[in-house]
Amino acid sequence: ISYPDEEVFVEIVNGTQFLKLMSERHNPNITNRSTEGECSLVIFYAPWCPFSASAAPSFNGLARLYPDVALYAVDSSKYQSINTQFGILALPTLIIFHNTKPISKFNQSDYMLENFSKFVNTFTGLEPALPVKLMDRDMEGPVPTKAVPEPDYYLYLAWTFTIICALGYFGKSSYCEWIVESVRNNWREAEIQHEHID
Repeated sequence: ISYPDEEVFVEIVNGTQFLKLMSERHNPNITNRSTEGECSLVIFYAPWCPFSASAAPSFNGLARLYPDVALYAVDSSKYQSINTQFGILALPTLIIFHNTKPISKFNQSDYMLENFSKFVNTFTGLEPALPVKLMDRDMEGPVPTKAVPEPDYYLYLAWTFTIICALGYFGKSSYCEWIVESVRNNWREAEIQHEHID
């Protein structure tokens, strides 16, 4: 079976778009998991995370294998409310949704296409439409396959605050007063010796 490229892809969405998609696609007539409904698979990732980058090719390849499952990628490092809402504790996290309700998380650390395929098959009952193997185009995206380091300004701010507080407390300590007094005494002695030489 072959599918046109434009029909099978991973859609990268932001947190707001994702929640909007979930609310639009919800079918109120489906009341339990055993009733057929639309399934979607979502990867919560971060562009700077090396584990997300290693999982990306396999996730990109799933779109080809399961054209009936909507695949989304959400950069959860920018949307903390999404992390709280869906219990995202580590990146990457894969969650399968049935009728826009989360039903299971992928709980393995081996981000291989075969494992992702078994996960989808277990919870949807769908078989892969094509052989389970990675292709070169899976390395190209749309989910980024190379981690891009980003400066962590909050970490820099925390270190600056910590250093300033430490210096403030050190400045008030008796050890600091002793050091300052020792330097003053040594300076005075040096000045006195200099005056005697002149």
